[in-house]
Amino acid sequence: MPDIHYTHPSLLPDDIEDSPSLMTYLGLYRKLLEISDPIFRKVLSELIAEKPDILLVPGDLTKDGELIGHEVVEDLLQDLENKGIKVFVVPGNNDILNPDAFSFTTEPPVPVNSITPEQFAEIYGNFGYGEARYRDNNSLSYICEPYTNLWIL
Repeated sequence: MPDIHYTHPSLLPDDIEDSPSLMTYLGLYRKLLEISDPIFRKVLSELIAEKPDILLVPGDLTKDGELIGHEVVEDLLQDLENKGIKVFVVPGNNDILNPDAFSFTTEPPVPVNSITPEQFAEIYGNFGYGEARYRDNNSLSYICEPYTNLWIL
């Protein structure tokens, strides 16, 4: 499940057309920010119904690395783990130390907290980092073995 680009609703205005900055952003990046929360929740409910053994999430979990977005994504992915679906994540280019982490509830938008690589590994500790057999010291790459003789790199 790549490129979720989850955007917490509290970072968006009630009407996206009231924010010229957000409209410009959406014109440049063509993301469905205003409906990312319900889309993500719907996909997760379908995954729970399908019950895959493993879910790989190869990056861009959040719009632009917003801490609040990562916290919600972590909570929702934990629901999958609680249902017996093993989840493994790695960051994408939008997820860490992103200078474009903004709240668009005001005009102009205001910066919000983005996360560090260390925070990413901590927040997503239940999704690969905490169970890694090996972890690269210079990146967020890791190897895990969810089942005997099945390694994920």
